[in-house]
Amino acid sequence: MQKPSITDLKVNPFLKSNMREFLLGYKPQLVIGWWKLWKTLPVADWIRGAEFFRSSEFKRASFYYSRGIKKYPKHKAVACARLDFAYCLYQLNDLGIAAQELEKLVSDGSYMKDALLLLTKLQLVLGNNKNASATIKKCLSLYPDDVQVALCYAHVMYESDSPAQSMKLVKDFINTFREKLSLEDPMHVAVDTALAYYECWFGDEEVGERLLSRALASGLAPFEAIVLRGERWVEQGRVTQGREQLERACKYCPADPRPYVRLAESYLLEGELFEPEYAVQLATVACKRSNWQNQECLETLRSGYLHLEDADMVELIDSRLQSLNPRLEIKSVENTGEEFSKLKLPKHQLM
Repeated sequence: MQKPSITDLKVNPFLKSNMREFLLGYKPQLVIGWWKLWKTLPVADWIRGAEFFRSSEFKRASFYYSRGIKKYPKHKAVACARLDFAYCLYQLNDLGIAAQELEKLVSDGSYMKDALLLLTKLQLVLGNNKNASATIKKCLSLYPDDVQVALCYAHVMYESDSPAQSMKLVKDFINTFREKLSLEDPMHVAVDTALAYYECWFGDEEVGERLLSRALASGLAPFEAIVLRGERWVEQGRVTQGREQLERACKYCPADPRPYVRLAESYLLEGELFEPEYAVQLATVACKRSNWQNQECLETLRSGYLHLEDADMVELIDSRLQSLNPRLEIKSVENTGEEFSKLKLPKHQLM
């Protein structure tokens, strides 16, 4: 059974730094709960951090979590504190540091499900698809019957450009979980979304559209379903409607760069709705969201500057791409004119 996070423990808001006042300031149940769980008294900094965490004051919470971790690096509860600290950093968009904290957790032998899932998400956002794949496979080996882990695994595989044959295995894997769910289980929507991804891009598009429509009509559509709808409509030439869905996804999960980069790509499609200036703005947001480490976001930004004929910015982005992947072959600015021709839309009336 997974131990509860520090934020799950209740605390009196009137906290004191003095140990005597500290103990008097807490509900007896809290002290007893900590003693039963950890065989120690509560750590004041982590309790304060948890209080700010619950009120979504992540900057203040991160200060106390960090200070407590530095004071008590060998404490029995340090893994839970580090997980909460990493989540605060994620909320503050300090993604690289958040990933480092979670990687330290894993390297220290702590394999909490929530830590592995958050680390997987951060690695995807930062463009480290290979590491994300390794992390979620580790998580799946530890929690083989967890539908949330299985769905995360499926989406990582989709994002990693795995072969169609591998995707078929992922689909069959997800279907085994679908058969176990009761009709009232809210996870049906997430399962339908994962299956819709497979059908839309690798299988029967009509089946995929039906699954996606059902997920969206449920009122409980996950982030992935909204992004998929936007991607599909842009792919089908319904660019305006697709952009509306992608903008909705940006509001749904503002820390994730994917809807921003998909929006940026839609403004690079040549035709009536071609706006490279706006594409650059959106791609810049995507790059910032991913700490300038996601290759796809950087390449989209590079495309925008190519269309604007800004050779200096293209050269700067090339340098960044090369530093992230020394083996990457980057075409010269003079020879990249034709690489976007495949993005042109037919000039028909957009639906």
